[in-house]
Amino acid sequence: ASADSGASGVSGDVSLRTGASAGGPSGSMVLETGASSGGSGGAISIGVGAGASGTGGVVSIGAGSSAGPSGSGGSAVVVGGSGAAQGGSVRVCGGASSSGAGGSVSVMSGASESGCSGGLAVGSAAGGVGGSGAVNVGSGAAAAGSSGSVSVASGASVGGRSGAVSIGVGASGSGSGGAVSLTAGQTSADGHAGGSVTMTGGSSSVGDGGSVLLSAGESDTGAGGDVALSSGSSVSSASGSVAVGSAASASGASGAVSVSTGASSGASASGALSLSTGASASGGVGAVTISSGAGGDACAGGAVSVSGGAGGAVGGAVCVSGGDASSGVGGGVQVAAGAGGTSAGGALTLSSGGGAMTSSGGVSIASADSGASGVSGDVSLR
Repeated sequence: ASADSGASGVSGDVSLRTGASAGGPSGSMVLETGASSGGSGGAISIGVGAGASGTGGVVSIGAGSSAGPSGSGGSAVVVGGSGAAQGGSVRVCGGASSSGAGGSVSVMSGASESGCSGGLAVGSAAGGVGGSGAVNVGSGAAAAGSSGSVSVASGASVGGRSGAVSIGVGASGSGSGGAVSLTAGQTSADGHAGGSVTMTGGSSSVGDGGSVLLSAGESDTGAGGDVALSSGSSVSSASGSVAVGSAASASGASGAVSVSTGASSGASASGALSLSTGASASGGVGAVTISSGAGGDACAGGAVSVSGGAGGAVGGAVCVSGGDASSGVGGGVQVAAGAGGTSAGGALTLSSGGGAMTSSGGVSIASADSGASGVSGDVSLR
């Protein structure tokens, strides 16, 4: 140790090092406490003394560099001690502050002028029968302000492709596979909404935009996984809406929207497709509207086609019916052609299917039978 300084000076430096070498390796330096056969091993503490003003002193630990064309820089290794019951921990913390921001912790790989920068691996080691350790990445809680953000992103590339970001769960030998959960933050503040979850494909200035693919898992012997897309529920207000659509286009055609069930290659039927609104306990129920877009002045409006599926034995039927009423009037069914502004209105054709080898189908127009105290409905053709 150097002696204490006077009132106007500084204390002397302490330098501990091996000598330089002209031809071979320089000497090593070992700083360690002795082993203990009955108690704990002694601790080693490296610290900087407190200062009354200015910035605190720095603790710097650096491995040696190599100037040779095929040499590698030395590694810096910090390892917790091994133990029969539990291994020792390694903790890296930034400094605390009484009035300002706490110190940051930066962990990054080395840069390279002509090659790739070094990789960075954060993970728990493989475990035995007890399982591997968990990996937690998160920002700290805040008492009054906003908590810190967590950002996981790959770097931009000027001449090549940017790196991918992959979030996945390891395979499971027994039991169910691990889940992946993406959840936005909740809030208890009045008048403020919960956080949003946004999944967006990458944009492109000259090519196609990136796709967003949402698919459930496959199964060799059981059913494939489900995909459920639903809005949030509400205790005292309306539930959220669900909007599925393609974006508008400034100069080209807008994208198509396709909703269908998958084909079945075996003897089972393909999945059904149901489009309906929810029931209401005391109010009116929502309507179902299927319509095509309007066309320009010299263009035709989009068509709406509803047809039953083709079949080898019997073709699929198309059934359009109004809703039943337990105490009032049943819902009507209206089929009307479109009106024409300066030209003729649209035609209405009602015909049965033709038979290539046998008779064509019949056409039946009739009102239903009446009840005990009523009369059957009229049929008007004009």
